[in-house]
Amino acid sequence: INKLIKVQGAMPGHKGKIKINPSHDLTELSGLDNLQNPTGAIKKAEDRAAVIYGVDYARYLVNGSSGGNLTLIFSFFKEGEKIIVERNCHKSVFNGILLRKLKPVYLWPQLDRWGNALPQSSQMVEEALREHPDSKGVLLTLPSYKGLVSDYRAIYQVTQRRGVKLIVDGAHGAALAGLKEFQGFYQSCDAMVISAHKSLACLNQGALI
Repeated sequence: INKLIKVQGAMPGHKGKIKINPSHDLTELSGLDNLQNPTGAIKKAEDRAAVIYGVDYARYLVNGSSGGNLTLIFSFFKEGEKIIVERNCHKSVFNGILLRKLKPVYLWPQLDRWGNALPQSSQMVEEALREHPDSKGVLLTLPSYKGLVSDYRAIYQVTQRRGVKLIVDGAHGAALAGLKEFQGFYQSCDAMVISAHKSLACLNQGALI
């Protein structure tokens, strides 16, 4: 790797002048795999992540979990469709809704006595789906920005029974894996985005879908 960096100049931002441990900052060099079509180290890391989170597939993202939210919105919804979404979700979700030209139905959060937004319950989700049966899916933020988690299993059962997709912005939930209290969390949706760089030891913007 040191030879490759010396020959190719490697990271453009370094201008060939910055001394840095190459193991901490690598670019698209031969032998380091390809994020677009992983077959080596990245593929092994993704397979390992899938095992850790107990899911069928795990894929690393660029642009953090914001890029993942955009990806899921474009993957699960067609232009003009209706989506049920929390009003206090991340701005990347609103960006995705605008770009995909979806029709949002907002779930307004309840507040606790300190003014903190509480996560949506299965009853709230079911009521929204009952009022808007033409909705194609639900997008929730779990855990919330305050670290609160609602009855995710019951919510998933509601969306399955109604025949719609449940997408979860789990950006702050990367560290729940392995906790007995949250067994089944990552499996209780159709797709989820997590940000390992928010709560785990990970390079900046290390996110998974």
